[in-house]
Amino acid sequence: MYLQDSIKTYFFEKKMLQKCDVVSSISEFDSDFFKRSYGIKKNMILRPVLEMNQDLLDDNDKSIQNIIIVGSFIWGPKKENLLQFLNAKNFNTLKNHNIKLTIVGKADKDFIDKINSLHRGVQMIGPVKNLEPYYNNSKIAIIPEKLGGGFKLKTAEAAMTKTLIIAIKGAITKCNLINGHHFIEKSSFEEIINQIIELQNNENMIDKIISNAYDLVNKEYTIEAIMKTIKNKL
Repeated sequence: MYLQDSIKTYFFEKKMLQKCDVVSSISEFDSDFFKRSYGIKKNMILRPVLEMNQDLLDDNDKSIQNIIIVGSFIWGPKKENLLQFLNAKNFNTLKNHNIKLTIVGKADKDFIDKINSLHRGVQMIGPVKNLEPYYNNSKIAIIPEKLGGGFKLKTAEAAMTKTLIIAIKGAITKCNLINGHHFIEKSSFEEIINQIIELQNNENMIDKIISNAYDLVNKEYTIEAIMKTIKNKL
């Protein structure tokens, strides 16, 4: 899979992007990559535009004991990320502390049934039309993208829905979110699980980080911010 991507990138991406007057990126990491790899000097960062139904975002409905993982698990690396988290040595301690994990996203039915049968305190839903009710029920979102993926969008999505982000180290690459201020980063899945348990007694810290992240994305992940960036750059 990685070999196929690298071949396509080598033969097509560089050739096509060098024909562009301006290339946009959704994060500083991508912008730096285009400059470093392709020599593209004119590059602007345009954040994804997120529009959430604010009527659904009732902080009182969010439970500190509910955590969520969102993704498309029909893709190999995304599935492997999830399995590594579920197979962490101390995963069952979540259930022992009455912490429930909800997994939402595209997946084969056999895989969904297997996850639900093997892991205590876990409910895998499969694909849904609207993620907001599931985010609204959970106060903590896990970003387990050890092997890469669409983590920038999922990170912004969690922040916009006022859900605390806890990520494996390397999942959130260089962007406008700061570790320790907008999200929490840990070096292993075991450390993530320990952090979730520790936070059960520190909801004030959770609320502070959630507020920081929400204020940022609510300001910068909008059509108004995109229009301002384009106006200033062109």
